Amino acid sequence: MDVSLMRSISGATGGRFFLGQDQHQLAEIYQTLDRITPKNYKTQSYRPKRQLFMYPLGLGVLLLLAYQLVMFGWASIKGLLARKSSLETRSEAPRLSHV
Repeated sequence: MDVSLMRSISGATGGRFFLGQDQHQLAEIYQTLDRITPKNYKTQSYRPKRQLFMYPLGLGVLLLLAYQLVMFGWASIKGLLARKSSLETRSEAPRLSHV
């Protein structure tokens, strides 16, 4: 590792360079990091106690059910109309008489 390069990079970027070659140096580095690291502060936030995903999910299920019912009704109507027209076509067909 090029220590001089690491020091120049840390100086150019406004950071710090730490080199820990034994446990004592590592302990000092960790103490320094603990001092310079920002502390987390507790903040208040609102989190609903009841999950709200069920409302859009329920709406989606109802829309899907309504669509399926409409398509079933439409298919039934088309089927009835097709049967009616086929019956009318049969009744209008000329009949051959056997003589």
